[in-house]
Amino acid sequence: MMTTPGWAEKRAGTWLLLGYYGGDSVGDDAMLAGLLRRCNPAQVRRLTVLSKDGSVPTAVSSLGVRAYKATLPRLLTTLVGAEGIVQGGGTFFHDAYSDSAQRRYRWTLTKLSCILCLAHALGKKVALVGVGVGPVRQRFTKLITRLALRSCHAISVRDESSLNVVGSLSRRNRAELTFDLAALLVDSPSQEGRCRGNVRRVLGISALSLSPFVDRGSCEPESFWDTLGDSIARRLVDDAALRVKIFVMWAGADGPNDIGVSRRLQECIGERHPGRVRLIPYTRDTISIIDEMSDCYGFIATRYHAAMLAYLVGCRLLLVPYHKKVSELGDQIGLFERARLNPFAGSSFAEIEEKLVGLLCEDGHYVPRRPLARAVEDSERNLDLLRRLGAPFAPKGDV
Repeated sequence: MMTTPGWAEKRAGTWLLLGYYGGDSVGDDAMLAGLLRRCNPAQVRRLTVLSKDGSVPTAVSSLGVRAYKATLPRLLTTLVGAEGIVQGGGTFFHDAYSDSAQRRYRWTLTKLSCILCLAHALGKKVALVGVGVGPVRQRFTKLITRLALRSCHAISVRDESSLNVVGSLSRRNRAELTFDLAALLVDSPSQEGRCRGNVRRVLGISALSLSPFVDRGSCEPESFWDTLGDSIARRLVDDAALRVKIFVMWAGADGPNDIGVSRRLQECIGERHPGRVRLIPYTRDTISIIDEMSDCYGFIATRYHAAMLAYLVGCRLLLVPYHKKVSELGDQIGLFERARLNPFAGSSFAEIEEKLVGLLCEDGHYVPRRPLARAVEDSERNLDLLRRLGAPFAPKGDV
């Protein structure tokens, strides 16, 4: 007599993808899109994405990947029958926030660690892929991060600093140094128009609220944007052909998103130069954001993935490293120290003006020296790691 297979048997071979997906973040959308584009088409049904809104980026919505809203019941029922679970990209394990913000963030860290530990206890394959880790300074953060790392069967990190942090917290878990998952998008059709900015005078900017990264009462961090806005307004006087695009990289509702500070910067510049500043709002269409960036000659990048995507489309870069991961990216792509502007150092108008001139002229210090092909090759190693675990991702050229 034939027996009907159990629910878990039917779902055998499914892989669960977790991340800050569906949270109105261009960077997380880009990482997820990069991963999903490399899923083996014949096995796309083996992937299940849990996101905040139950959807995937527009660029990969036609692939047929299952996506559900990330609720606890859905997580548990999916995990029971899954073969493995992947945390794809992002910087979750850190304590870079100010004291008050970090206290709130502890709940996020605890939830993710518990999910990974539960998956390990259920006998699932567990992987952290293309992630950033650190800084990890507080005892609680070290404990939670160590528990999560020890539950993993494979770990790849996107920068050398993260590699060192993982090594210091979990000696039995050897991480592999790769590159960010967003680089897996580089061979998409949108990239055919790379470097259009070389013939157009467009300056791109990503801004974010600096307040969560400064303890209360220490300074007025948002004044940095007023100084930067004044400096850019001055450049627009001297360069009549220059235009400005301000990109909202994160529009999520669970924190001080980029909308307010981006509008503040737009008003600061636009009231003196009407018609020469555009606000590029967040959209789930990651490819359209990349196309907008490819128009830019120079890019002032605060968000990590603003810098990453601007690098991928060939922009000259000035980094605003509010977090160590931005500085680490600058080191990875071979950007000189001169092409960085510390937002917490009380930069003067003259200093910002000097860097703007360098960014918008022919100063080679603002050109990343790392070949793009090498960065993409390093990102491909994230997929090698997943394939070794049995996840349904295809080699380059097979999708």
